[in-house]
Amino acid sequence: MLRNDHTSQASPTGQPLVSSQQRTTALSRRETDRLLYALQAPTAWIDSDALHCPDAEKKLMHAPEPIRRANVSWYSPYMETVERRSEGKLKVHDPVLLTREQEGVIFHQYNYTRLRAGQLRQKHAHRPLTSRQARELIRWHRREVELREQIAEINLPLVLAMASRVKYTDAEYGDLVAEGNMALLRSIDNFDVDRGFKFSTYACRAILTAFSRWGMKQSRYRKRLGGRLDPLMDHTDWPRARRDQDAIDDAAQVRHMVLQNTIDLSDVEQNVLHHRFGLGKESPGQPDGGPMTLAQVGKTIGLTKERVRQIQNRALTKLRDAVWVN
Repeated sequence: MLRNDHTSQASPTGQPLVSSQQRTTALSRRETDRLLYALQAPTAWIDSDALHCPDAEKKLMHAPEPIRRANVSWYSPYMETVERRSEGKLKVHDPVLLTREQEGVIFHQYNYTRLRAGQLRQKHAHRPLTSRQARELIRWHRREVELREQIAEINLPLVLAMASRVKYTDAEYGDLVAEGNMALLRSIDNFDVDRGFKFSTYACRAILTAFSRWGMKQSRYRKRLGGRLDPLMDHTDWPRARRDQDAIDDAAQVRHMVLQNTIDLSDVEQNVLHHRFGLGKESPGQPDGGPMTLAQVGKTIGLTKERVRQIQNRALTKLRDAVWVN
């Protein structure tokens, strides 16, 4: 049975975080941040007789042999290389396969941590927590998050296996997997291990249902759009493309100003800019009209390198002022 308490989800600003009497054991800034995060989490758990038996904490959290974490180092490289569902082969390194007993243990542990954290949130709804209770809530909530992540990592290949069955030709594989991952997390929160079913059976149905709903939603969006999106107009690439085009336009404008001498450059200033920036004027050192160094320009027009630099800076100042006005 799913137990919920929505009062614990309210913002804790109206209630002091901890009792003012606990001054000697005040929370640190880091602990306060973690406490706020723990208080804002939803209070829900799948109830079971195993959670309320005598010495439940010892029997559930300490007595069973720890279940090792899954190795998920393969996941990011796989998602980066797969662009379409037909590409890439899924190779799970050292998968964790849970027995029915191990599955019962880890889900009872997960729901027990949710129960203990939820009870403390309910206490806080009526009165401030003591510093000891606040640290206890932080500990149980952290353990709850760790167990949820551990179950999700163990069953991560399940999402990819279900995604390979989907036949939506227009679906982005990454979007599909993200939808499946969210369905997997919801399945972890709602799975009742005492009913005797394997989690994979329950999660597969939930993931495929999420894919179906996601596909119908995408179909409705495509009907409303009435056309296909041009990748060149994708908003993620548009700013960069706009900046590149602006740079091309600005360069063309500057080139026109220099070649047509619309900014009253002297003959020597024109010569320096032509040679220095390769504006097409041939010279003995650069017959192809390419850019020249200051020394090459000075040798060509019979001036020192430093004098060429001064003339260049004066001409660029005129050019910069003209561009600014325009």
